[in-house]
Amino acid sequence: MNDPRQYAADLVDNYLGDRLDAAGNPPGLRETVIDLVADAFPDVETLMGTQLNLLTNGHRSQLPDAYLADHAAAEDALQHAAAGLRAALAQAGQLGNAQNFEHHAAARLRDDPRAALRAELARVPRPLTRPEALVCSLDPAPWFSDSHQADKPWPTPGFASLTGLRILPGGAAALARVDDGPHAGWVQIGLFERQRTPARRHPDRPARQLQIIVGLEALNGDPPPDTLPVSQAPRQLWTRPWRRPRSASWSPRPSSAPTSTPRVLAPV
Repeated sequence: MNDPRQYAADLVDNYLGDRLDAAGNPPGLRETVIDLVADAFPDVETLMGTQLNLLTNGHRSQLPDAYLADHAAAEDALQHAAAGLRAALAQAGQLGNAQNFEHHAAARLRDDPRAALRAELARVPRPLTRPEALVCSLDPAPWFSDSHQADKPWPTPGFASLTGLRILPGGAAALARVDDGPHAGWVQIGLFERQRTPARRHPDRPARQLQIIVGLEALNGDPPPDTLPVSQAPRQLWTRPWRRPRSASWSPRPSSAPTSTPRVLAPV
């Protein structure tokens, strides 16, 4: 790596950027985290090379689905830098209640596991339920080893009509209901699904990917263009009751809770 500091800056922005933004970007915190990651880079590079050799088949066409050394270094740097945040702000003349400050700083900077835990707890397995407009997505992608399916069209022709669809026909009535299993009677208010097939040479087929996102949102009008469902509000709305942030020694980026009639958003 020719420029460890630039690598560290990109890593911090991509991996920790949302949390730092949610915390209001306390003065100096991002820069300190970048410095700590850059200092740890030689060890990170060595450990990550070992991890990739053990977790991939040697081709490294894509990173393994694992918690690698670069993310661990970024998280460790954030914890170390944030531990001295209150003292640094006090030296700059920003004083406040120590207990409240530590509580709110930790709440905004930590990697909140609740959404991931709820997703795991929902695997019962997940019922094959989705809005009527998306039923065509139940046809599974053919595995690249299934040569007898080489000529089978995928994505299915029905997906062409869904490209660019932003609101499900029927509004809230279009939400899918679960008919059986442990979730019988539940209403599916959100769906995230990615289907992907790798590229192959015989016969020649490109890599293909579909991403389906359905979510219930509250809007005053039509959804903003070029946005994804459930992407314009704090993720905590899905995991805990909404509470406006209390005041602290530094001001977080303001957010607003939904205040209007819900509409159902569909895939892009």
